[in-house]
Amino acid sequence: MQIKIALASLGLGLLATHVQAGFLAAPASPAEKPGWPSVKRADDQQLLIKPSINILSNYSDRDVLLLNYGTTLGQLESSFYNTGLKYTDSAFDKAGFPKNTRAFYEQAAKNTQTQLDGYNSLLGKGVPQPCVWKFPVQDVASFVQTSDVIGFIMSSVYTSGLQYLVDPDLHAAAASILGTKARQSAWISGVIRGGSPISNAFETPMDLDQAWTLALSFIQSCPQSNLPLPVRVFNPLNITTPAASIGTGKKISLNFTPVNTTSTTYWAAFLQGLETTYIPLQGKAPYSVTIPQSLKGFSFLIIANDTQKISNDFVTMAGPVVLDLPSNGHPFLFPTN
Repeated sequence: MQIKIALASLGLGLLATHVQAGFLAAPASPAEKPGWPSVKRADDQQLLIKPSINILSNYSDRDVLLLNYGTTLGQLESSFYNTGLKYTDSAFDKAGFPKNTRAFYEQAAKNTQTQLDGYNSLLGKGVPQPCVWKFPVQDVASFVQTSDVIGFIMSSVYTSGLQYLVDPDLHAAAASILGTKARQSAWISGVIRGGSPISNAFETPMDLDQAWTLALSFIQSCPQSNLPLPVRVFNPLNITTPAASIGTGKKISLNFTPVNTTSTTYWAAFLQGLETTYIPLQGKAPYSVTIPQSLKGFSFLIIANDTQKISNDFVTMAGPVVLDLPSNGHPFLFPTN
């Protein structure tokens, strides 16, 4: 049995049922975050954190936190591109990628740095210091594959994060960045990797907690001096089926430790575009579930204990995992086990 919830059936006011992030709507859990201590919040959902330095007074505390969040993700993306640019044009050619592939990544790196410069000018002395990153890059092919995943994550989190910005100018700037990141992501998927650049009429929004959980896969440590980010980290979701064996209509095996061990029912929630497809998990771990036939391209898989309240991220029990089911038939999972 599948349950599919679409934006059209719920109205356009909230983007999608799975967008309302715990980042600003629910108390932070004591989950581990490298370099950032837990942050408590009041019952009225007002953040109890104040910047320790002077930042432009016309920005709300919420906007300052979001600027820090965006800066950290931008630093991740910038460092990643620079990691890939250690490879020469010849290396990209020998790996079988189209001519000028490296030149594209050079431009993407410049775009990201320009965006970071904008963040830096807004935060001034409050700019977070870069974390120590760890990227699963062993060669040109793994760099390109990971770049596709990062591009999808960035497009998704900007799509979701726009709704939380208070200042209209920041909202417009973030929307502009989203457009650039979406174009870059489409270019990587289509031109460089030979898949479909667009697999859905809508971008897939991913809330800020979910995006941060994925970002931790790239983080080794972060400076304690950085402004704490009130994000929660969800338990890992392990897909034990080899990536080469996954596909629509095929069964995959899942292992996870739920955040809430008192739940008796769990659902595999497949997020793509503005729809979420729920499939109940039967029996005990390791569970198995069949990937919906409707999925194509990128999607997210999380484990939830409810099908109606995913707008409140207390229902996320594990995940997300990025599923890449491209039209060229080379599936990929992230994080890899």
